[in-house]
Parts: sequence; structure tokens; C-alpha cells
Amino acid sequence: MEVEDLSESSLVVAMNRVEHEPMILEEFPLWIDRVRYWEIKDWDCVPPEIALPMVESEVEQLMRSLLDGHALGCDRDILAEF
Repeated sequence: MEVEDLSESSLVVAMNRVEHEPMILEEFPLWIDRVRYWEIKDWDCVPPEIALPMVESEVEQLMRSLLDGHALGCDRDILAEF
């Protein structure tokens, strides 16, 4: 991931805060408040038959937020233009 990837994104999702936030803090500290964490652990910690339905649920929730006009679907006062 590069800064350009983040700059061109309206929404950045990381699967797990504990696993990915340290990397975001180290490599992209200015982006720390713009990342949404889904709290889904990596495949080596959670088997796919458990993790994949969790991912599906998060994607469905994101789609509902997008369809309702709440692109970021978050509680913070983050502004985004599309």
C-alpha cells in the first residue's frame, strides 16, 4: 500500500485493528482516523468458514450504508465528497 492508494480512496478498510493499526500508525500516521476496522482476524487465527461469513456481513452492512447515502457509515464527523 502506498500513500497514493489512500489518497485515491474514499474509504479504507482494514480487517483487524490489533493486527493492522500498528502498521497504519507507523507507515501512514496521517491516515489513522480514516481507516475503518472490521475486527476480523487473519486466516491463521480464524478458519475461513468463520471469517468469510463475517466479511460478508461487513460488506452487506457497508452496502446498506452506501445505499442509504452514508458512504462512510461511521459515528465520527468525517466529511467525504464523491
